[in-house]
Amino acid sequence: MPPLYAAIYTLAFRLYRQKKRCPADEYRTPCQVALALLSSLPWPTAPDLVRTVIADAGFADKALLQWCAHHDFVAIVRGRIDARVHDLYVPRPRRGRPRVWGDTLSLAEYAADERHFTQTIALYHNRTPVQLASLTGRHRQSGLPMRFVIMRTAGKSDAVVMSTDLSLTPREIAVLYADRFAIEMTFRELKQHFGVGDYQVRRPEAMLRHVHLSGVACALTQLLTLRPATRRVRRWTRPAKLTPWRRYEATSVHETQLQLRLACQGGPHFRHVAVSRPHSKTARPLRKALTAAKTMMRKC
Repeated sequence: MPPLYAAIYTLAFRLYRQKKRCPADEYRTPCQVALALLSSLPWPTAPDLVRTVIADAGFADKALLQWCAHHDFVAIVRGRIDARVHDLYVPRPRRGRPRVWGDTLSLAEYAADERHFTQTIALYHNRTPVQLASLTGRHRQSGLPMRFVIMRTAGKSDAVVMSTDLSLTPREIAVLYADRFAIEMTFRELKQHFGVGDYQVRRPEAMLRHVHLSGVACALTQLLTLRPATRRVRRWTRPAKLTPWRRYEATSVHETQLQLRLACQGGPHFRHVAVSRPHSKTARPLRKALTAAKTMMRKC
């Protein structure tokens, strides 16, 4: 198998339609769409493979979190600072019915104490210092034990990230959640350079095909950028450093498209079109014979 094809992973898209633009019997919430997408993918199995779902605050749903826990998925989602959290230890009452939940824990009060922020890391290309505080408890909405990591950035409100894997350290949870921001850059590339928002169709099937084709084109372009197959392709995708003050850490999708267009326009890649050679005005012998036969039939 060639290296380029070996690097292609399974990609899938599901479209979410607003409730006002969708029939009542066909409407699905974003969490229901995510569950259908996760259930339909052919997930590989390996002893050292940890299947992880990283999502934003809109997907901190009970059904999604319980589905991930039931199917051996690690869920890392963003939570709320006012979420209901209980202690993992449940005291035994002296009399009466046994308690189900432990003592109530307040994430806001826990974050108010500066002594709990014992670690500082740099995220988002090592440009943003973030302070971390960690707390382990049971999420009331889903009923699952989780590790809550409070991320504090200068000039912004505190963010809470929840993880169903208690073995992960606060640093690992923060780094994994920060890597989720790459999907926002993918959405920007899809809208600006691959025409996701420029479709002119109305049928749901046509919309889904358009999104799939745009995603495949974006994925293949990124694979071509990350793993060039030949030396010629590597020379095409090398960015032209027109701005010396800019740091070229990685070639973007737009730069790859630009270099491919320039290479196709300047090189001999479309010789079969014969742009420099005009079309022959003389008819071919076979065409002459067919024309003469039609003329004879008309005379008869």
